[in-house]
Amino acid sequence: DNPASAAASWQSSVDAVRAGGSGNTAITFTNTQTYLTLDVASYMVGFYPRPAVATTAGNPVNVSYTITGDEDVMATAIQSGSSGTPFTPFTFNHLLTQLQFQCIGSSDAHDLWTEITSIDVQQVPSVLTLAIDKTQLNLVPVLTAAATPLADLSVFNCPDTLATAASTAKKIGYTMLYPTAGLGTAAVPITLEVRGVYDGAPVTRTVTVENLSLIHI
Repeated sequence: DNPASAAASWQSSVDAVRAGGSGNTAITFTNTQTYLTLDVASYMVGFYPRPAVATTAGNPVNVSYTITGDEDVMATAIQSGSSGTPFTPFTFNHLLTQLQFQCIGSSDAHDLWTEITSIDVQQVPSVLTLAIDKTQLNLVPVLTAAATPLADLSVFNCPDTLATAASTAKKIGYTMLYPTAGLGTAAVPITLEVRGVYDGAPVTRTVTVENLSLIHI
């Protein structure tokens, strides 16, 4: 709510649940929220996940995340509304990039690579901050990454064997990364550590990826 100015402190964040279904659906708050009296403005922004520790007061509010590769970070634009001019529907924006992985090989490769144990993305940002500034109306809060520490993030649902190129049932692994500019290009290559069983023996291979074209949705 707006005590005196747009730069004043935020109240604590509150839990909410979005009803299922496609398109616009209702949001139900754990504690009922109402507009202020006398048509006084309130401010609201949605973000997910909500940390276990409640966000602090002040402006901007900095929400901290340590990602594992198995979760997205999402946020809406910040709106001002009142009983006379209610909020419009909020749209959640994906703030991380999802990489998907398939393991495909020839018949010779199938004979040699009998198992894929794991795939890790090496040394990428994992400590992130979502800065929610109430003065930035109609803008999505900015997600930034700390320069250190970097972490290795696992590929989840990792393919455990090779598929053929013609297979229609390829297992797809995934991980969620902070979208560094130029990620996966020669300027900012991605290093993968692939572990498996090759020719009957455990092996670890390092793979460099520098030809990605990221698709933004």
